[in-house]
Amino acid sequence: MNYAHLHLMLNHFPVIGTIIGLAIILFGLIRKNDSLIKTGLVTFILMALITIPTFLTGEPSEKLMEKVVGTSEALIERHEEAAKFSLIVMEVLGTISLITMIISNKFQKFYKMMTVTTTLLAFLVIGMMAWTANLGGKIHHLEIQANPNLSNSIEANKQVPTHNQLDYDD
Repeated sequence: MNYAHLHLMLNHFPVIGTIIGLAIILFGLIRKNDSLIKTGLVTFILMALITIPTFLTGEPSEKLMEKVVGTSEALIERHEEAAKFSLIVMEVLGTISLITMIISNKFQKFYKMMTVTTTLLAFLVIGMMAWTANLGGKIHHLEIQANPNLSNSIEANKQVPTHNQLDYDD
């Protein structure tokens, strides 16, 4: 396994996990169920934690992908910039979720306000994570680009280095 493989395995968690966390917290708010709300908050905290290694495996993945014929440096850079902002907002969501959990039993009014704030922030995080994931998918999935030139990409992919030709130690 290399960094690109690890990055691809991890990058689905922050997007899907945050959507699941939001669904749980919304259901908890509708049902007025504090256990569900706290489960949603814990989900956000876990997604903030898993976003860190997801982001950190991006740079070594970039170095590996630069060796693959037909990979666009511009797409990689756009994905990287979006990932930086997504990381920041995800970590803010995780931090606010942790604070909300800590104050949940002592400051009930503040807890309710923080829960609503966290829920609203989760919508922003999901949007940013989805945008980042979309940009990342375009790096090597030409079929999702607006105007894929599949005949050229097929020719380019014939020249892609094999697994044994790539140097994974960089």
